Amino acid sequence: MKLILLILLLLVAVVVIIRFSSRKQNNPSGVASTSEVENRLEVVKSDFDGGVLEYIGIRIVAFLLTLITLGFGYPWAKCMIVRWTVNHSIIEGKRLKFHGTGIGLFGRWIIWVLLCIITIGIYAFWLSIAMEKWKIKNTSFAN
Repeated sequence: MKLILLILLLLVAVVVIIRFSSRKQNNPSGVASTSEVENRLEVVKSDFDGGVLEYIGIRIVAFLLTLITLGFGYPWAKCMIVRWTVNHSIIEGKRLKFHGTGIGLFGRWIIWVLLCIITIGIYAFWLSIAMEKWKIKNTSFAN
């Protein structure tokens, strides 16, 4: 009982850290204004504006979610991490957005795990490629 309360307290602390951690607010949309483009002489900027406290918090929450659910929560944890990474990425002045969901990944994940078991781990070589394809299919520009 005390362990569960300690884990819940840790989860609340991590969520508070994530909520109140500092983020760059200079250009939250990630879209460059006309004057910025003119000032940069057509130089297009790509950037990542995530903070270390948010990163640590997301990783801790994802780890605890996976641990508490005995691995069944891994697709949701993976989506949290990918969403944070993609949503803080700006490519050529345009912010990216991740649309994937844990339930959308869960069915694929079950199939991938079964294929790894059936092939005695050989499918694991294709698993990382399948995961990258899924991430890219669920990523688009925010606007």
